[in-house]
Amino acid sequence: MSEDEYFLYVNVLEGAALWSILADRSGSEDETSWEGFIPVYSDLLIRWVQLGYVKLVAGEGWAAAETGRDLPQGQAVGVLADTSSWRYVPEGGTQICVVPGEVRITDHLALSGDSGA
Repeated sequence: MSEDEYFLYVNVLEGAALWSILADRSGSEDETSWEGFIPVYSDLLIRWVQLGYVKLVAGEGWAAAETGRDLPQGQAVGVLADTSSWRYVPEGGTQICVVPGEVRITDHLALSGDSGA
């Protein structure tokens, strides 16, 4: 598993918002410093959503991952490709979070040795 894949995996387990993945990875609150990471994590997430490792959830506030609604898999590509989906969302706003999907990444890795990439 690459460094980016591992970083994303940890964030998925935490139910992180898209914008917070970029802020954590860049180590900055400056959204312009996040832009270079969007293609990397968008591509990984699209692949992982299609493999069932990850679901996208849209919800309000900090509990969005637990209380939000699942976005259909077919909608994920458009959401992840839209750079506005990755922007900071103030408290109470609707944000997109990543949560574990139906297929456990670790089960796949243990069975095939393939990172899913």
